[in-house]
Amino acid sequence: MPQGIAPLPDEEYALMGYVGHDVFLDDVNSIEGPQQRFIINATHRLADAGWLAEKLDEDVSRHKGPPVVEGLLSLQLYLLLTCADTLGHIDHPHDKPKERFWGFFLDLPCSAQRTLVDAFQVWRVKQQELAEMRLADPRTGNVTLPSPELIKSVVIDHSADIRLEAALDFLYRFRRNPYTHEAEYPQLGHHPNLYVLQMLRLGVDSVATAGEYDRTQAVAEGSTYYFVYHGTNDPVASLRRVMLEGLGAITRKHLPA
Repeated sequence: MPQGIAPLPDEEYALMGYVGHDVFLDDVNSIEGPQQRFIINATHRLADAGWLAEKLDEDVSRHKGPPVVEGLLSLQLYLLLTCADTLGHIDHPHDKPKERFWGFFLDLPCSAQRTLVDAFQVWRVKQQELAEMRLADPRTGNVTLPSPELIKSVVIDHSADIRLEAALDFLYRFRRNPYTHEAEYPQLGHHPNLYVLQMLRLGVDSVATAGEYDRTQAVAEGSTYYFVYHGTNDPVASLRRVMLEGLGAITRKHLPA
C-alpha cells in the first residue's frame, strides 16, 4: 500500500542522490517489508530534527543568548544519531543496538565517512599517556585541555579506520547513550558547549572568546579521555549530511531488482 512520507528540503534530496520528494517517495513505495518501514521512520526522524533545528536557530538569533534549555541542542544530535539505529536494522537485523549503530556508519560511502571524521576529530587517550605528556597530574587527577593544534596533529596521523572508530565511540557513548539510558542530555565538559557551536554556525558576533578552543571539547569515562576538535562551524549539519547520504544509499540498495 502506498505510504506518505515527511518532506525534506529540496537541497537535501540532492544530497541523497534524488531530484526531489516525488522520486524518492516512488522508490520508497517500491520497497516491500520492514525495510520500507525503517526508511520511512528514519525520514520522519530527519524531518523532526530539521524542524527542531529551525526553531532553535530562531530562538538563538532572536535572543542573542543561550537558548532556554541547552538540552534541546543535544536533542538535535540524539535525533540524528537514532537514524543510524533505525537504518542499521535493515542490514543488521539480528545485531544488538551498538552493532546496528556502528554497522550503519561502517557501511556508509567513503565520502560520508570523511565528512563525519572531519567534523568530529577525536583523540581517545589514557590518563597515563597524558601524564607522560605532562597534560595530567596522576596525584591530583587534574587534566589540562590539549591545544586544538595538538589534537589535530595526533588525529591526522591515525588511519582512516581508527579515526572513524574513535568518532563513533565518542558519539555512541556521549551523544546517544545518555538520552537512551539516563534520560538526560550528556554533560558537556570543557569548551565548547553546544550553544557555542550553535552561535558559531549562525555567525553571531562576540560569542567565541577562546578562539580555536571554542571548537574543542573534552569528556572522560574512567581513565580514558576523549578530546574532540570540531573541524567545522556546524558539526550538527555535517552529521545530518552523513545521515542523508546514508539514507539515500540504503534506499537505492534495497530497490527491487
